[in-house]
Amino acid sequence: MSKGFGALFFIIAAFFIAAPFVFFIVSLRTGSEVKGISVPGYSTGFSVVVNSSHGTWDLYQYGCADLDECREGLFSGKKISMTSGGETSSYTLPFVTAPNSGDISYVKFFIKPGWGSVQRIFSLDVGTYPGVANAEFDAEGKKVNVLIVPTEAFTASHFIAGSFSD
Repeated sequence: MSKGFGALFFIIAAFFIAAPFVFFIVSLRTGSEVKGISVPGYSTGFSVVVNSSHGTWDLYQYGCADLDECREGLFSGKKISMTSGGETSSYTLPFVTAPNSGDISYVKFFIKPGWGSVQRIFSLDVGTYPGVANAEFDAEGKKVNVLIVPTEAFTASHFIAGSFSD
């Protein structure tokens, strides 16, 4: 019984010295995928691209029964959503699911400067998908460009419907 705790101390010390090295070697192994994570491409639907170099912005989305309703006024139709953002370059917003309401045939998008942001006009480059249209309205003394997309576009192969830039 004169051995003492020397052997036990040596085993514990060796474990604490070796553990970081084992962890480092195990963490170097990289798999092709991380479980639970996927990066899908968009097979259907469309995207709207935003380029803003002068501050915040709000992207409005309204649903319309027909093209005439979309062209009645800036806020005509049923408001679906609003997405906001800040200064960005080529920010892509994908739209892959059509609005649930059955009476919507067109969806219109427009951008206004965010609250407290520099007042400016967003120009619009319209994509080439058939049926995609644009309109222009005067709101609060400023020109607002509107992108109008038919709901059939939600089932088409993915494409860029339009690009807003300030």
